[in-house]
Amino acid sequence: MESSSVLELSAAHEEAEAEAAAAAQAETSADAALEEARRGEEVARQALSEALTALRQADAEAARAAETMARLASAVHAATEETGRARRVLDRAEAESVQRTAELAAATAALAEVEGESADGVDAVGDVGRSWPRPS
Repeated sequence: MESSSVLELSAAHEEAEAEAAAAAQAETSADAALEEARRGEEVARQALSEALTALRQADAEAARAAETMARLASAVHAATEETGRARRVLDRAEAESVQRTAELAAATAALAEVEGESADGVDAVGDVGRSWPRPS
């Protein structure tokens, strides 16, 4: 009976060794899988970091573009106001020019009338009173 116990003990020992070897193999596989997962996590973290950096850069560029657009809109507004002021000045200058032209035309007509009356008042010999009756 002793030999059966020894055989059972030997079989149990071999089974325990096989289970220990399987457990060691499973632990090695789990360690490898864990290391692979850590590498994958590091790659994912690096990709996330790069994506966040790109997003921050894009955000900064968008902010600069928005600031530029605001400055351009302000410049357009100022130019529009300045154009309106220039139009009003031009309109006033044109109205003044029309008025001055009318005044000049009236003054020219008055001068022509005065010169015409003056020419009618002097004859070829310089006698004043041409419109008066001459002695015959």
